[in-house]
Amino acid sequence: MSLSQKETAEYAFDLQVGLNGTDVPEFDAARLLGNAAVLAVNLRGLGEVEYSTLRLAAAHHFGIRSEAIDSVLRAMADLELIRIITSGSSIKDYYS
Repeated sequence: MSLSQKETAEYAFDLQVGLNGTDVPEFDAARLLGNAAVLAVNLRGLGEVEYSTLRLAAAHHFGIRSEAIDSVLRAMADLELIRIITSGSSIKDYYS
């Protein structure tokens, strides 16, 4: 059985919400995609959010640790959900 990209994202979202902060290394890739799905759902329609504010809000409201936010934003950019602005390897800002 082959899953569509939408179904894969939905399963990853459900997994991320279901794990609720539990560390399960076997699911790292799914957690990354799940974090991206959680962030995308909650940021939809907000426009631009300052990067430093996003780091704080993601940790507090969505359970996405601040050290993981760059990977999540890069995954979202790879999926063409957002565009990121970088300086060297650091993310400076993003927009949808």
